[in-house]
Amino acid sequence: TYELCRANYTFLLASQLFNVHRGVKRLATSFDNAVVEHQKRFRYSAFIKFKRRIDAQYPKTLKRCNKFIM
Repeated sequence: TYELCRANYTFLLASQLFNVHRGVKRLATSFDNAVVEHQKRFRYSAFIKFKRRIDAQYPKTLKRCNKFIM
């Protein structure tokens, strides 16, 4: 949604739409936890690359959408 804002789209989000039904949720396994820990190493560099690309591609809409935070 942040990139759509920076691209100057106007939209509304239905917040309930993306909720997961309680019956679908399950307890995390040790494999799930290992995947999360592995991905944490790459999260920051991906965030920086995304931020640089968005700022370069849409320089005029930063004030409209504020800063992207993670």
